[in-house]
Amino acid sequence: MAEPKQLFIDLRTAVGTADARQALREQHARWLQPLVDQGKVIMGGALADGTGGVIIFEVSGREEAVALTQKDPYVVNGLTRSNIKAWTVSFHQ
Repeated sequence: MAEPKQLFIDLRTAVGTADARQALREQHARWLQPLVDQGKVIMGGALADGTGGVIIFEVSGREEAVALTQKDPYVVNGLTRSNIKAWTVSFHQ
């Protein structure tokens, strides 16, 4: 079994309208893609029920995850609320 590692989960809550988020979707993707390319975001996506989303960060600490999240156009424009939790992953590939 692999050694435990710490990741950070951003449990997003949708605020405002889906149309408002759709209008900023490209900006959100432009914010997100470099983080994926750098390996700082390892997965993410919308919740199936439309109430928000999840982003999983692999960064140096919670402070970095918070700082990155504060630059997301969805957060900047008040369209999602961010709730970042440290997650100790006990088993993984």
